[in-house]
Amino acid sequence: MEIYGAKGEKPPCDECRPKHLEENTDAINIFFQVRDQYIMGNDGPIALMHGALHSQMELRKIKNREDCFDKVVFLSKYDLMKSRGRG
Repeated sequence: MEIYGAKGEKPPCDECRPKHLEENTDAINIFFQVRDQYIMGNDGPIALMHGALHSQMELRKIKNREDCFDKVVFLSKYDLMKSRGRG
């Protein structure tokens, strides 16, 4: 946001993210905060680090953490499959 703020422009966030249901907003926001926090193996990322996910949910004061956790893990698995050419 600071990059665009310095230029006096609006960031394209609303344009680059697909439309989603309001009930998924917390999970999507958390996912974008932790999407680079993966456990790495020899062939690349294996799984999302759950500690990072829980820390963000606590920091952002997410109320329904179990539901949010499930949704973020689903998104991370999809993201991994997609990056491996299977999604």
